Amino acid sequence: MVGVFWSLTAYAAQISFANDLREIPPVAVAIALLLAVIGGLAHTGQILAQVDYEVKSVPLAIFKDMSLSITAGLITFFVVGWLSWPSLLQAAAITIAGYSASRIMDAYVNRLIDVVNSKTPRGPVPPPDVSP
Repeated sequence: MVGVFWSLTAYAAQISFANDLREIPPVAVAIALLLAVIGGLAHTGQILAQVDYEVKSVPLAIFKDMSLSITAGLITFFVVGWLSWPSLLQAAAITIAGYSASRIMDAYVNRLIDVVNSKTPRGPVPPPDVSP
């Protein structure tokens, strides 16, 4: 099992991330989804294993956690790709985002609200207008 995940991580390290969504290799997205799900499953398993944790519906709890994990993992995949982090660090960040999905999503939403409220764009500066 470890060999499979190590192979996927090594493969992910060879993938270059593009600036356009259409140029992102589907296998890179698949690996990001897999890493997010692994992180999410680890967290969900840990929560469900707690003796004092009461669950009304196990399938619903799993669906909620996996949905959040996949969302947080994909957003992290795009953010760390945009930041040009090394691929192995990207893989770790995606897995951690899958594990801590609720906290990560809260941080992303808060940051997005701050940027929107400040009306100051953050990130790459668009090229100057060169109209004649």
